[in-house]
Order: sequence, then C-alpha cells, then structure tokens
Amino acid sequence: YSVPWKLIVKALGNLCFFLLVTVAVLAVKIFQYSQHKQEIHETLNHHLNCSNMQNDINLKEEMLRNKSIDCSPDEELLESLNREQNRWYNETNTLLDSSQHT
Repeated sequence: YSVPWKLIVKALGNLCFFLLVTVAVLAVKIFQYSQHKQEIHETLNHHLNCSNMQNDINLKEEMLRNKSIDCSPDEELLESLNREQNRWYNETNTLLDSSQHT
C-alpha cells in the first residue's frame, strides 16, 4: 500500500502553514502582553508618583501648620515688645515735653 507523494506534500504544506499561523498568532499575543504589561507598569508608576506627591503635599501642609503654631508665640512676643517700645516712646516724649516747658 503506497501513499501518493503529492498527498504527502500537500499534508506537509498544510501542516507548515498551520504552524506558521500558530507562531504568528503567538507572536502577536506575546507582543500584546508586553504592551499591556508596559501600560500597567506605567499606570502603576503614575499612581505611585501621584501618591508620593500627595504625601509630600500633606507633609508640607502639616509642617506649615506646625510652623504657624510655632510662630504664634513669637508674634505675641513681637506685639508685646512693640507695645513696650511705644510705651517707652510715649513716656520719653512726655518727659521731653515737660522738661522743655519748664
């Protein structure tokens, strides 16, 4: 019993064609997977950058609030010194005025 060689050639040709199509489909799938993986990686990096920036903003706001609290006593001291300076200035002017009239 012998199989005609044309039938064998057609069968091998079809097999090669299907293998080639399979390899092409796998190559496309691998490319799509790598693209998708890259997009996910970029999205994750973007999310992490946004999160880091938000944490940085929150930290700076907290530091600013703490600085404002720290500055409050200094402002009170400055106001007190200003009042004292004005009092001394007024007393000095009063003394100078009274000494000039005598």
